[in-house]
Amino acid sequence: MDRLRELLQSGRTSGALMLAAMAVALVAANSPLRPLYQTVHHAPVELRIGPFGLYEPAIGWINEGLMVFFFLLVGLEIKREVREGVLASPRRAALPLIAALGGMAVPALIYVAFTAGDPVAVRGWAIPTATDIVLA
Repeated sequence: MDRLRELLQSGRTSGALMLAAMAVALVAANSPLRPLYQTVHHAPVELRIGPFGLYEPAIGWINEGLMVFFFLLVGLEIKREVREGVLASPRRAALPLIAALGGMAVPALIYVAFTAGDPVAVRGWAIPTATDIVLA
């Protein structure tokens, strides 16, 4: 039981689960399983308390609800590390700060390089900047 608890509390386990889920989603979305993936992705989900209810497709709950909590937790964790953790000194925080800025700038620049000929598509340059924090 202690081994299971240790495994579930490990950062490596959550990272491995995140990568596995991303791999499964990428394969499903780009294979003959795409219709099933789309069905699950856009399945209606309803939360009802008495006469009041919220009705959204699953993707809406993810984008407008779960991602808010995800980025809130990431922000709180970074704040804790900056105030009292490993990143408390400017010298130790410099490299992760530079890496974070590069993690936002490089995907945006790659996106712009591929979409430079399309004035509408190039306006989406900010979209790839948010993907780095999920993988980090």
